[in-house]
Amino acid sequence: MFFHALSSNEAILNSIKIVDSTLRDGEQTAGVVFTKEDKVEIAKRLDELGIYQIEAGIPAMMGEEFDAVAEIVKLGLKSKIMSWNRPVISDIDMSLKTGVKAVGISCPISPIHLHFKMGLDFDEALKLTDKAINYAKKHGLYVSTHMEDAGRAPRNFLVRFALMAKEAGADRLRICDTSSVMDPFKVYETVTYLAERVGLPLEVHMHNDFGMATANTLVGIASGSEFASVTVLGLGKMAGNASLEEIVAALKFLWGIDLGVDLKRLIALSNFVSQKSGVDIPDYKPIIGKKLFNTESGISLDARKKGEKISAFSAQDVGLVEQLVIGKHSGAKAIKNKFEEFGIKLSDDQVRIILPKIKNKVSELSRPLFDKELMLIYKENFAN
Repeated sequence: MFFHALSSNEAILNSIKIVDSTLRDGEQTAGVVFTKEDKVEIAKRLDELGIYQIEAGIPAMMGEEFDAVAEIVKLGLKSKIMSWNRPVISDIDMSLKTGVKAVGISCPISPIHLHFKMGLDFDEALKLTDKAINYAKKHGLYVSTHMEDAGRAPRNFLVRFALMAKEAGADRLRICDTSSVMDPFKVYETVTYLAERVGLPLEVHMHNDFGMATANTLVGIASGSEFASVTVLGLGKMAGNASLEEIVAALKFLWGIDLGVDLKRLIALSNFVSQKSGVDIPDYKPIIGKKLFNTESGISLDARKKGEKISAFSAQDVGLVEQLVIGKHSGAKAIKNKFEEFGIKLSDDQVRIILPKIKNKVSELSRPLFDKELMLIYKENFAN
């Protein structure tokens, strides 16, 4: 099915563009509030990474939100700056006042969202969005048209909306899995279906309530989507969005597509966003978790030191540090390696004496041992 899509969309893969929505969708994480200064700094760091486009916020919210978007525009970054808008003329007017050259115009297209969010039927939504796109194009703006809750929209709605957007002059079409109901198979079917029938550059914007945002985004790219929407740490409403760090790392290490993003710098950005959002980074989070390369195996650590590719990528590739942890599964090799870190070369006889005592202590405490605890066991057995 979509397993052959990767090779058949080589032109798309060579022109993938990352759109970061941390400052808009990421801030919709419950309890997260970025100050204007936070947003400006995050935008600068995204620009340094080489992110193609930054979705900077919603000017129609006015106040500090408007000021933040306007301030980011004034920075003159290499990254293109886009604002988010409802299909409402007053929203676009507010975006124009910030100086942005690109706008996202977003409208629900599933029956349930149309009814409960907009109080409109599909034809009314089409007319409203058509008017907004035409207005934005008359003012010289690049337009990304967003199909909210596309995963629950009938196929004829998808095509009719997409063709309307193309006719009105939209520059690209965002497929939003707003309710997180799409799986990789549905993404493949939707992207290929629209790619064959519409003729507009496509973007996938995937949510993560079922833990499939990264997989869905990669399948979307392989199926013909030129743009991938992400957020730092995968921030966003409910379980969040596709994670910036996971997408760029997967492209690099799995598909050999280097977008020029320095993954070591990405960790600094992730830590900054974590601090400002109050959202902790799990120790074992894919790509950037600080304990990701902790191991209890001395053999594995030895192999890595010799340059063997035990993992698909190394700690050094992403700015992490390998840490040998002494725990339940540690053997003689691990004990020797660990004590070498302390400047102590254990003999085989010494290892045979302390290894069972170390394992007993691990079982007693139900956790790995700290360095001080290991040294105490050593001194208890080999003190002069």
